[in-house]
Amino acid sequence: MQPLAWTLLAGLGVACPLAWSQGVRSAQDTPLAMFDDEDIRLMQGAIQQALDSGQRVEWRNDKTRSRGTATPSPAATENCRNLAVENRHKSKVGNMKYQFCKVDGTWKAVS
Repeated sequence: MQPLAWTLLAGLGVACPLAWSQGVRSAQDTPLAMFDDEDIRLMQGAIQQALDSGQRVEWRNDKTRSRGTATPSPAATENCRNLAVENRHKSKVGNMKYQFCKVDGTWKAVS
């Protein structure tokens, strides 16, 4: 994965959880590892929108055949929310659940 992609994800607080927790042997086996900068931007935007709205958000990049969803659960507390993220790139699929909390007004992955 390109360093810029890690930087973009780190800004949202999701770089390590997304890369390491796709349920596969290595980060290079994940859809995320195949994403280009546009895929990362679209995924990051969907995650942010889902966290802010509390609604399921889908994203798709027809150029790369990458797509995904971000599905939040009802807020556990006023400032925390669980989020199910599914990423796909061609035949690769990755699913994971995260907990995000607002820290100083910004959503951060806490698990």
